[in-house]
Amino acid sequence: MKESKQKQHRFNLRRRFIFGLLTITLALTIALGAAITLKYTNRMEEEYTNEAFNYATIIAEYIDGDTIKKYETTLEKDGYYEEVRAFLNQIATLVDLEYCYVVVPYEDEMLYIWDTGQGKGVLDLGATDAYYGGGDIMMHKAFEGSNKRVMLVTDNEFYGYLASAYVMIPDSEGNPVALACVDLSMEQIDDHIRSFILVMLLVVGSIIGIAIIVYYRVISKTVITPLQKLQTAATHIIRNNDINSSFEEIGTISTADEIQDLAEAFQYMIKELREYIKNLEIATAEKERIGAELDIATKIQTDMLPSIFPPYPDCKAFDLYASMTPAKEVGGDFYDFFLIDENHLALVIADVSGKGIPAALFMVISKTLIKNNATPGKTPKEILEMVNKQLCENNQASMFVTVWMGILEISTGKITAVNAGHEFPVIKRLNGDFEYLHDQHGMMLAAFDMCCYKEYEIWLNPGDRLFLYTDGIPEATNANEELLGEKRQLAILNQYKDEELSVILKYIKADIDAFVGEAPQFDDLTMMIIEYKGI
Repeated sequence: MKESKQKQHRFNLRRRFIFGLLTITLALTIALGAAITLKYTNRMEEEYTNEAFNYATIIAEYIDGDTIKKYETTLEKDGYYEEVRAFLNQIATLVDLEYCYVVVPYEDEMLYIWDTGQGKGVLDLGATDAYYGGGDIMMHKAFEGSNKRVMLVTDNEFYGYLASAYVMIPDSEGNPVALACVDLSMEQIDDHIRSFILVMLLVVGSIIGIAIIVYYRVISKTVITPLQKLQTAATHIIRNNDINSSFEEIGTISTADEIQDLAEAFQYMIKELREYIKNLEIATAEKERIGAELDIATKIQTDMLPSIFPPYPDCKAFDLYASMTPAKEVGGDFYDFFLIDENHLALVIADVSGKGIPAALFMVISKTLIKNNATPGKTPKEILEMVNKQLCENNQASMFVTVWMGILEISTGKITAVNAGHEFPVIKRLNGDFEYLHDQHGMMLAAFDMCCYKEYEIWLNPGDRLFLYTDGIPEATNANEELLGEKRQLAILNQYKDEELSVILKYIKADIDAFVGEAPQFDDLTMMIIEYKGI
């Protein structure tokens, strides 16, 4: 069973190569055939056009235009009439014309003076016939002397598939009196073209096919067969799980090109593979240990963030939701909210510099210090200034954290806030749109131990919403290295501005994922939104 599969795969490359050559042969034959056919067709049409107009010109020059007026009026034949008829018959028979005739073009129909040819329905002097296939336009242009030798191709149910040429016949004063008309059978033209296409395809296909066969034999000997030897050796390793086997067959590959280099590299790879497997066993065990520890760290970090929503179901004064999606197993972003007392709710969102475990550890310290210092009576300014000093005391890694902190007075809707180098909050008034609140930024925490921060107030009325986030949202990047940006973020927020808070963050995250697409997540995504409902 394994042997048959191995054989099937061994010849897979050969089959594909043959299929590719056949495809190239077909494509080249079609392309060359189409180009040559187009050239030949244009040439044939040009020759037939010239031929038709030449014969029509001969007829126009042969016929006395003044006599046409007499025949048009009297409709009586004479010796000259029969002489012209014989002349037209001779031309039609000699050069195999379908029809050869002289008509006077009226507004709605044409009056036949002479009509000869090999087709059916040849008309006599004085007969009339309706125009068909746009003939009225072409005939009148030719009659007026403005025809630029354009063939009229028609497919009439009665007269057949024809190409017509028209030349004006003047009287002795140079005035147009009739048209000399020649009809060629398009079936004859098509037959010539089809015969040429068949011969041309056979010749071109044969030449290309012979060249492809010669090329295939060369490639088979210098490429496919050596590669099959390499494939056989590789399959032996996979099937027997044995990297210590000898590769004498590979040693016979002597093509003096890149394939021989590949064979030598393959032999060298086996030696390196033995050493790699030994190191891999050690690395795998270490990776499993680190992976287990990261899983625990992820769970610990997740458990540190509030995750029960709504957080205070008995409190009807506000509604609050938040989420954090780390870029790695653990992240440096965090959010927090907690009641300082019965009338004051602390809101915190922060972004630690860096990623991974170092950022996560600094996040834990920052979150803990902020919450421990947020005691009743303290303002956000006092809290962050104290936390900043504590973070600067032993910050040898020179890390920092941006923080936005606000304390909501539940009974009034007043938020006392401080922005320590964080993103602008976004506010939505009742029945309005989300807008950026361009507050004053202070220095991020842990940068300088003597930083002072400035507070400001936000008054929320019932129905107002406040959206807080980290820079991972506006800086989300797609595969084209295009940033989401503040404008798109605001547009996404306003798209879902009236949705319930329980689903609005999910919608925002879904839109960000759709924008980013297949690109990897560059930064942690953290969001928090609160709606003040009043008391």
